[in-house]
Amino acid sequence: TELTGRTPLPPLWALGHQQSRYSYYPQERVLEIAERYREEGLPCDAIYLDIHYMDGYRLFTWDRKRFPDPKGMAEKLRSMGFRLVAIVDVGVKLDPLYPAFREGVLGDYFVKKPNGDLYVGRVWPGLCAFPDFTKPEVREWWGRQLRALTDEGVEGIWLDMNEPSVFDVPTKTVDEDAVHADGPHAKVHNVYALLEAQATYEGLLKLRPNRRPFILTRAGFAGSQRCAAKWTGDNTSDWEHLWLQIPMLLSLGLSGVPFVGADVGGFFGRPTAELLVRWYQVAAFTPLCRNHQCMGSYDHEPWFHGSLAKEAVRRVLELRYRLLPYIYSLFYEHCVKGYPVMRPLLFEFPEDEETYSVDDEFMLGPFLLVAPALREGARSRDAYLPAGRWYDFWTGKTYEGPARVSVEAPLERVPLFVRGGAVVPMWPPMRYVGERKPDPLYLHVYPGGGSFELYEDDGETLEYTKGVYALTRFEVSERAGELIVRKGPREGGYEPDREFVLVVLHGVGRVIKAIKNGVELEPLGSPEEKREGLTLVEGRPAIKVREERGGWELRVLVE
Repeated sequence: TELTGRTPLPPLWALGHQQSRYSYYPQERVLEIAERYREEGLPCDAIYLDIHYMDGYRLFTWDRKRFPDPKGMAEKLRSMGFRLVAIVDVGVKLDPLYPAFREGVLGDYFVKKPNGDLYVGRVWPGLCAFPDFTKPEVREWWGRQLRALTDEGVEGIWLDMNEPSVFDVPTKTVDEDAVHADGPHAKVHNVYALLEAQATYEGLLKLRPNRRPFILTRAGFAGSQRCAAKWTGDNTSDWEHLWLQIPMLLSLGLSGVPFVGADVGGFFGRPTAELLVRWYQVAAFTPLCRNHQCMGSYDHEPWFHGSLAKEAVRRVLELRYRLLPYIYSLFYEHCVKGYPVMRPLLFEFPEDEETYSVDDEFMLGPFLLVAPALREGARSRDAYLPAGRWYDFWTGKTYEGPARVSVEAPLERVPLFVRGGAVVPMWPPMRYVGERKPDPLYLHVYPGGGSFELYEDDGETLEYTKGVYALTRFEVSERAGELIVRKGPREGGYEPDREFVLVVLHGVGRVIKAIKNGVELEPLGSPEEKREGLTLVEGRPAIKVREERGGWELRVLVE
């Protein structure tokens, strides 16, 4: 990533759960899906529009019969905590009455044949021309066209068909001898989608100043991570593809592309209730978490398979939202170091050759090991745990690695392990980012030696580039009968909107005494009391301390 670049911090809402399908229309159907999510109390932050929102599949247009008031729809969605993401393809319909085509012809913005004629290929709108993104003026023109979407309340752009796809030729793409300003298409092909993503990113920055763009792209190249997230394209609702996404996403992360995900439930086909639940139990821990499906298929929003599946999905999505401060901090770590967010075990344990062939488990950051059930009917599985102490996230049971262990995997629970020495920040439960003030911050601490840098900012703007962020280092260490938790001074100009931090202790018995900066803390009557002291959180010992810019040290005597 020192060569190809790193992903800038995404808007925080883009790390939430996203709902898509080919296609939600008309306008009333989009709102119906949003309202159902809120009625069911299932977390979700974004709803997607596929190509049927357009007028005859013409880019940068709206079908005003299906979507008579897209701005009003977007405002209604926003009031419910949803962001609107719209698809944009690359084929510009041949239509002399269509402004984008007319401007492109007059401005000489399109790819040509070797003889100088317009290159034409058939895509969704019919015969289309293709922008030549190797020209800076074309990239600027493309960015301006996005106003037709952003003015109506669209907050994210989904780039599809951008290999670029062409239906009616054997190669399914633009001919190799087609001419760009920078040479033949054979030379440009691999960077075509990268340049489109760049044009989209730069256009959004101009149209929505001081707002972080969210762009999701199907095609890409080394460097596309500077502008866009990536999903793995049209997959299938089967158990093989459930597993296959893991090595695919891990490979992308190791290739410098961290913001990645796969269509939850599979694009083609219909997932069973079990398959959909197991898919969410993977996707909840991948950087991008998006449910998507093809046209003509059965719906597979989380509620369509009944209450048992719905509650299992709710459980893992609620955990994802609680983990957002941890996940967001991993994106900051990528910005600084280039590390992937979702990691193969070999990344954290390079000296352990057993990890080199593990393709059915993964790490989320340095501390969480996910070992999902990937076979139909499985209610247990074997998992490999590298060297060190590991804690079962759900039961607290401890394991000493390296070891292969058999773990239970009931449908409602994904096998999840926490590394000894972990410091894992969590939020209170939310149905969407910003639904409530994240106060208190829950700091889950596991015995051992480790540290974590919590990164925070406003989650929306570019002010973090001007120093308006908060970076706080937490450390944990232990010695006989004592756990020590340290907080370093907070760096940066951002003030987190909270009053308290709850340090939740795992893997310990009774707390005998807790001392903060030399002062012994007294027990609280309940965690809600507005003072520092000892308490319990979900039956676990916890210490409540005030949020403050300076550092502190907690010395906890435990049994």
